[in-house]
Amino acid sequence: LAPGVPSDASAATTVWALGDSITKGQGSFATGGYRQFLDAKLGDSFQFIGKRKDENQPDLGDWQYHNGYGGYQASSLTIPDRSIHRRLVNDSVIQKIGRPDVILLHVGANTIGYADPRSSSESYAGATNDKADTQLYRLLDY
Repeated sequence: LAPGVPSDASAATTVWALGDSITKGQGSFATGGYRQFLDAKLGDSFQFIGKRKDENQPDLGDWQYHNGYGGYQASSLTIPDRSIHRRLVNDSVIQKIGRPDVILLHVGANTIGYADPRSSSESYAGATNDKADTQLYRLLDY
C-alpha cells in the first residue's frame, strides 16, 4: 500500500485541503475551485475533510469541506490575524476534524505578495519583515 492509504480497503483516504483563497475557491469559475474537480478525479476512495464548508451552497459533496482562508499568509508574525499557522494553533483544527491521511497544502500567493521573499527589507505591499521562506518553514514545522 502507498503511504497515507488506509489498510482497510473500504475506508476512504481522508484529504485535508489547507491554504489560502485558492484553496477556498474564492473567485473561481466554479464553486470550490480545484477541490471540486480533484474530487471528481479521485473518486469515492478519497474523502475531503475540513472545518469550513462552502457557504450558501447545497450539500454537493465532501469536496466542500476544507480549510481555505482568503488573504491569509502561511505563518505571519507581523500580521498574525491573517496567518494560517496561527489559525491552526488557536482553533486546534486537527483535533476538531481528525488527523487526515493526506494534507493538500496550497499557500504562498499572499505570503509572496506581502512578505519579501528575498530579504527582510520592507519593500512589498504588506510592508512586513517576515520572509516568505521563513513563513513556509514555520508552517511546515508545525
